[in-house]
Amino acid sequence: MITRENYVGRIDFGRFNRKSESAKENEHKHWIDGIPVTQQFLSFIREVRCRWPSMVLCVDAQKFQRLLSPSGEPYDVYNYVGVASPDALHMRVGALLMSEDSYGVESKRIENEKFASHSDGYHIRKSKDMKKVLKIARQFIKPPTFQDVLNEGAYSANAAISEIRDPARARFKEKLNIDMNEVADEVANMVASGYIPATKSFREALDVLHKEGAELKRLKDYTPRKCFVWAKQNSLIYKFDEPNAEAVEITNLSDIPEMLSSKLAVLNVAEEMSAIPDVGVRVTNATYWVFV
Repeated sequence: MITRENYVGRIDFGRFNRKSESAKENEHKHWIDGIPVTQQFLSFIREVRCRWPSMVLCVDAQKFQRLLSPSGEPYDVYNYVGVASPDALHMRVGALLMSEDSYGVESKRIENEKFASHSDGYHIRKSKDMKKVLKIARQFIKPPTFQDVLNEGAYSANAAISEIRDPARARFKEKLNIDMNEVADEVANMVASGYIPATKSFREALDVLHKEGAELKRLKDYTPRKCFVWAKQNSLIYKFDEPNAEAVEITNLSDIPEMLSSKLAVLNVAEEMSAIPDVGVRVTNATYWVFV
């Protein structure tokens, strides 16, 4: 049963729930993982799932097929579902779809030359022959690799580092962006004395640099060593963002290096996509960038 708490689709839960309740009220008979579908689509999904039993179906688009109940009442069932891994619910490996009497597979890795590259159809292959489409599904609808998950979260490391750098750079700019007349007055004062700041701006700038200077200088050009971590259901994989670095998979949590485990403990209770200097950023509930 799909509830608001376990729902992972990308359309609003309320809209999904209304369609689902309508199907129940009209005594719809064909369901998979709490999603109402046609009997034909159900058979197709089950065949795909034979190769990957733990695949997670996600209601990601308002795409329906209209049916009539025994009493003649119209209602809608879904003819498009996204597919995710239970270890990476935030990303999609593709989607399965039905179009009239055709079966279809959608994946970013599909390049359908019948369509322009900017068209939705470019990433979709369809056929009335289920066996042909199953062959395509088995090629593209499969669990993500560590590199797939890393690529999905790659941008977030730079975003997190910028979040750390930008306030420090803004603080420097705020206090060191001084009017040229004041600069001239201060230079004259420096020449004439043993340099005791004569202008308010210089006094404030020096005060900031005295109290915060070392940390601001460190953070404005913050460039930590980065390590991407994917916490799966039964293992953990990590890889340093360095040339020739290899991914390391650990099945015993006690074997996680201390430099990672202590920071992962902090990130597990941190807000998602909130960067913490010298710790890292939690990208999703299963993926992290650790700064070491």
